[in-house]
Amino acid sequence: MALVIKTNLQDEDLGAVSREEAHRGNGILHRAIVVIVKTKEGKYLLAARCNKKQLWPETFDLSIATHPKNNESYEESAKRRLSEELGLNVNQVKSLGVFSYFVKQGENCENEFCRVFLAEVDENSINFNPEEISHIVFCDKNEILRLCSEGKLTPWANLVILGGYLD
Repeated sequence: MALVIKTNLQDEDLGAVSREEAHRGNGILHRAIVVIVKTKEGKYLLAARCNKKQLWPETFDLSIATHPKNNESYEESAKRRLSEELGLNVNQVKSLGVFSYFVKQGENCENEFCRVFLAEVDENSINFNPEEISHIVFCDKNEILRLCSEGKLTPWANLVILGGYLD
């Protein structure tokens, strides 16, 4: 059973809960991260969530979105998932900020306290995991804003973009 870290708006660790419980009904506020991957050429990586995802399958997301494990820092979580999902081993991720949000999808929801990171990488070093991601695209900021306006991104990706986290 996958666990997530229950938290409050002060980001206090309130113990572990199952991922299913955290996302059922109105959910439980829990920790999450988003990593924006930007290439050295100035393009952003968008990842289409695989069709096995419970929430927003086959929807474009920012490069990585996940939950930190118990006793794992947000930064460690970002680096771990960059490796697991995109085959990237990065030494540093830059913290861009934090936000919280709640959004329903049917009987499930996202109820997350989310930290945003940026990783700058070489496009040719990316080797995505098809168990997590169905395909990837590289976009400039204007293309991402268009996709956002067309409703083709996950709700948290929209919040990151509209929140000004892309430079």
